Amino acid sequence: MNQGGNSVLIIGKPGTSKTTFLAQLYGKLVTTPGRLKLRQAPQDLLAIDEARRRLAEGQPTESTPAEQNKVLRLSLLLDDEPLEVEFPDYGGEQVKAIIRDRQLGLQWAEMCRNSNTWLIFIRLHDHVEPHDVLTKSYTEVAPASTEVTSDTHVEPVHTNEAVELVELLQMLLATRSIGTQVPITQPRLKLVLTLWDELQTDDLPEAVLAHRYPLLLQYARSNWHPAALQVWGLSAQGFRLDTEENQDKYLDYTPAEHAYVILPSGGEPVHDLSLLFE
Repeated sequence: MNQGGNSVLIIGKPGTSKTTFLAQLYGKLVTTPGRLKLRQAPQDLLAIDEARRRLAEGQPTESTPAEQNKVLRLSLLLDDEPLEVEFPDYGGEQVKAIIRDRQLGLQWAEMCRNSNTWLIFIRLHDHVEPHDVLTKSYTEVAPASTEVTSDTHVEPVHTNEAVELVELLQMLLATRSIGTQVPITQPRLKLVLTLWDELQTDDLPEAVLAHRYPLLLQYARSNWHPAALQVWGLSAQGFRLDTEENQDKYLDYTPAEHAYVILPSGGEPVHDLSLLFE
C-alpha cells in the first residue's frame, strides 16, 4: 500500500467483533458486492471461512485463537477506486501486547505508516470502571484488608480502557512522526463502537463515547481535525444469536444482511458496511 491511495488499517483488542465484521464483510463481497467489490481474493481465508460457516448455521463466531493472529489483507474496489483494507491482528492479542510492552513491531510500523485511515474497534458494553480514590468518595471505594495472608484473594486491578486506547493512538502517531501542534488531517480516525445492538441506546455514537470514554474522545478531539474524526456504531451480527428465533433469522436470510452501521449523525441502522470505508 502507499499513502497516495485509499488504505485502511483496522485495529481492535480481543472481543471487539473484528472476526464477525470480517466474515460479514467478506460474505457481502462474494454474494452481493454492490459498490464495494473484491479486486482479488485474499490469500488466507481460514478465519473467514470458519466464522462464515458458524454464522450460516445461526451460531455466533468464536474468538480467533492467538496462534491465528496473522495479517489479513483485502484488496477491494470502492466505487471502482482501489481500496486496501488491512487487519494486522484480527484476534487482537498483538494489540494487547503492544499496549503492554509499549512497542510496535516492524510489520505494524510499516502498516501504520502506509495507511491513511485508522478504524479503531471499541467494545463498550462490558466496560469496567477502575476504582479511583481521587474522584470517588470514601464510601464508594472498598476498604483494603488490614491483614494480608497467603490465602488472601487479591482482585485484579482493571486498567482504564480509555487510557490504554489513548496510549495506543500516541504510539501510532509517534511511529508516523506526526506531531500534535496542528490538527491532524491524515490519517483519518474513525472510532467504531462495536456490538451496538447490545448498548440499547438511541443516542449518537459520539454522545455514547463521550459518556463512557470521555478521556478518549477528548484526546481525539484535541488532536484530530473535526473533518478527519468520526465516531460510528457497528453491529456486525445485528442481534444476539442466543435464541432459536434469532438463529432462525440467520438460517432464513443471508447472514451479512443483518450487519449494520450507525452513522456519526445517528438515525436508523444502515445495512451497508462499505460506508465505513468512505
